[in-house]
Amino acid sequence: MNDPVAVAGAFHAHLTGAGRFSRHFDEVVLGVLDRTRASTVLGAFRTVFAVRTSATAPAGAAPHAEARHARAVTPAEAAPAGADAGRVRP
Repeated sequence: MNDPVAVAGAFHAHLTGAGRFSRHFDEVVLGVLDRTRASTVLGAFRTVFAVRTSATAPAGAAPHAEARHARAVTPAEAAPAGADAGRVRP
């Protein structure tokens, strides 16, 4: 299993600051599959995006300015209302 903090950090690095995809999307929703009882994988994503975004925000920017539209959710939370959360959509 990959380290959840490292994976979340990689996504964060590419989506914020000087990352390759920074400012390319209005909203990013990461559907995080977490089979752990303590939700450690989802927790890692939520922590990395909350903590690191505060540290990398441009001077004078509102807290979480870059990631206010980036969030980590469970796959069920990411699915549109009424959609089958287990279905793979093209």
